[in-house]
Amino acid sequence: MGTSEATNQGANEQQNQSAQNQQNQNQQNQQGERQNQQQQNTKADRPRSEWTEDDWNNHINRLLVRETEKAVNAALAQREQEAEQAAREQRGEHEGLLREARSEIKGLKKENNLLRARTAVEAAARNAKAHEPGAVFDMISSRIEFNAEGQPTNVDELLERLTSQYPRMFGAIAPRGIGANGGERGDTQSGAQGSSMNAAIRGAIQHRRGFAQQE
Repeated sequence: MGTSEATNQGANEQQNQSAQNQQNQNQQNQQGERQNQQQQNTKADRPRSEWTEDDWNNHINRLLVRETEKAVNAALAQREQEAEQAAREQRGEHEGLLREARSEIKGLKKENNLLRARTAVEAAARNAKAHEPGAVFDMISSRIEFNAEGQPTNVDELLERLTSQYPRMFGAIAPRGIGANGGERGDTQSGAQGSSMNAAIRGAIQHRRGFAQQE
């Protein structure tokens, strides 16, 4: 037999011996575990009057571990509930603040849109020779429509309807005491014309709601 073959055979024998030793150790461990389990079962089956001091200590330790686990689990569950409640309250507070902010922004946008509309209406009213541009805006403000950018879109249409319904609110006013043909007029007649014009404006303003409801 050569040297190489002898070496291989020795290595195989060592491997086989190691495997056998490991198998024996596993068997011993399993036998020891079975014996321990049998001892535990035997102690549990014995009446407590026969328990030794070690038996009582082991029993108390098991009870303490069990109660500790219950207390820890209960504390964790309580903490989870508190955390969830706090998160819900925080979300509710944030949602409330968000609603308030949205409402405030909506109000500011509406005010800004009305300011733009007033500027546009009064400018158009002056171009149409309205006697009271502010009164014109008050009469049509509830019917003004806006685009996505907040710009009024139907001012000309509303102004045209108002001019047609209340023509005395528009046009040049003759100077006091001067007739239509350039001649002199009496104070009584001039005063009557001014009173008639003011009455027309007041009447138009009083009836603006009726105008706003017309289509």
